[in-house]
Amino acid sequence: MSNWKVALKTMQNSAKLSPKFFDEIKACVKCGGGFGLIRCYGISQEPETGDYIIVLYYAHRGNLRTYLEQNYGELDWIQKLGILKQIAEGLNKIHQAGLVHRDFHSGNILQGKNAEIADLGFTGPADKESTSEYNRTVYGVLPYVSPEVLRGKIYTPASDIYSFGIIMWEVSECIPPFSDRAHDGLLALDICRGLRPISEVCMPKPFVKLTNRCWDANPKKRPNAHELYETFHKWYWDLKDGVENEITAAFNTADYDCSQLSSPASSRPVTVTHPLAIYTSRLLDFTDLPEPINAPFKRLSVSTTRSIDTITGEEEYVTRQFEEDLVYVPETETISAVTFVPEEKDVYITRQFDTDLPWEGS
Repeated sequence: MSNWKVALKTMQNSAKLSPKFFDEIKACVKCGGGFGLIRCYGISQEPETGDYIIVLYYAHRGNLRTYLEQNYGELDWIQKLGILKQIAEGLNKIHQAGLVHRDFHSGNILQGKNAEIADLGFTGPADKESTSEYNRTVYGVLPYVSPEVLRGKIYTPASDIYSFGIIMWEVSECIPPFSDRAHDGLLALDICRGLRPISEVCMPKPFVKLTNRCWDANPKKRPNAHELYETFHKWYWDLKDGVENEITAAFNTADYDCSQLSSPASSRPVTVTHPLAIYTSRLLDFTDLPEPINAPFKRLSVSTTRSIDTITGEEEYVTRQFEEDLVYVPETETISAVTFVPEEKDVYITRQFDTDLPWEGS
């Protein structure tokens, strides 16, 4: 019999057989394991302390967050869609089993040969009573928690879908969401006001549209996990098999655009993470958050030498045509600068001004 590595997850102070320990095992069994979900081989016990241990598949590449950061600029869209297809398959199995993950973020997705959802210890039935203290406890990583849950609503499959939308963005960009600001009550407030990570130039429009649906402020407007799996399955195989259609053209164009903009992996940009950006799960407790809304996206089209008449003060001009989705920000915010990626002979604005235009700055 050949040897292979496994991961041992020890539950501290579990000698008295905490029911929570077996929740994760039962969730693994109920969801079926296999593609998209971490495999659970069984349980053991630490001989000295008596603490129980879950024996799991060993994901040699670590968690998804680390994997993406280590492979910044090196993943094409076939690889990214493959990762998301596997995650969507695992999430669909969880929801098909009548469960909700409740702590769904890239740190709880492990990357071995495939991407697999792990840490099912906080999964719970989707039909828990709304008065249940268990289902109202907010525990997670703030950027991935849906706005309705931040306001004290119960966890539902739709709250996992919101988290999946944030993970979609992270897989696209290979950086954690909202890494440049504190994960505090102000961020929770902005999320409820409609703030989301910005969609970058290398993100194909079909992908952007699906991401926007996943993190819609209205849980009823989000797609379900089965639709996500079917969508990513088709996108992945169409792109991999060289099928020519509007969707694959968008992803191929995005790959080309990224290759023109990205620096070599050896000189990848240095990102500074805010000291209060916390990517480990913790209890979250915020009060007086507003009713969640979608960002009032505006489509801004500016042609050559046409002034932006919504800017207060002296007029400025942009000398190339562009069309961008802008993101909500409270009217009290100030845009420190607007910078467009210039093409040859282009001019771009870099002056400070106050505006009521939506923006993502914090």
